[in-house]
Amino acid sequence: MAKSVSGWFGLLLLTSLSAGCVDNPADVMPVRVPEDPPETFPLEVYQQAEARGEVVYAIDSVTSTAVVRVSRAGFLAWLGHDHVVASHAITGYALLPDPAGTLSGARADLYLPLASLAVDEAELREAAGLDTKPSATDIEATRKNMLKSLDALTYPWLTVNVLMISEDALFANLTLQGIKRSYRIPVEIEFDDETLQVTGEFTLRQSEHGIKPFRALAGALRVGDELAVSFTLVGRR
Repeated sequence: MAKSVSGWFGLLLLTSLSAGCVDNPADVMPVRVPEDPPETFPLEVYQQAEARGEVVYAIDSVTSTAVVRVSRAGFLAWLGHDHVVASHAITGYALLPDPAGTLSGARADLYLPLASLAVDEAELREAAGLDTKPSATDIEATRKNMLKSLDALTYPWLTVNVLMISEDALFANLTLQGIKRSYRIPVEIEFDDETLQVTGEFTLRQSEHGIKPFRALAGALRVGDELAVSFTLVGRR
């Protein structure tokens, strides 16, 4: 029988967008998606837990998605586009120490390569109700400018460590561009002995991770600091 819990587990996805339609994509080096996890990822924690008979879920990257809506701002905002950034490459593990299914001591560690982020997928723009239609050239330039803004060549990973759970929220550290910040995020979860599903949404600020939102024309056209994040995570034992 599936169990529903509010506030056990979640994902933070932070990214920033530059308005690619006003930059030259040729100025940005391509970013390779790393094949191995970050060196700091605590894989052994989950291997040892599984050996002890604890419940460990592996995040299913195929069916898990995090979506970030990035809004235009400024007096000349009408010259730009709102954007939707998505990750389909979320990897990691969630742990329930008690096989009976209580959440005491639960934790999770997640990561994703920033180079895997996709910009303005048609179905996601439609789902978000965005009525503008950026060209393929604009989309590609936006993505490259985004990776440049994130300094993804130097810091290729976004990592999340879920530290503590309360009745209605989780507390997690998110590290991006070498800067770690703590967040409280409300979530909803359903789980049984074999599967886990987590959904949630929240708002965060780029500037909290040292990222300067894109500005053009003396700030008359810019990217808003606040990012709206929604996610669905699926884990399988």
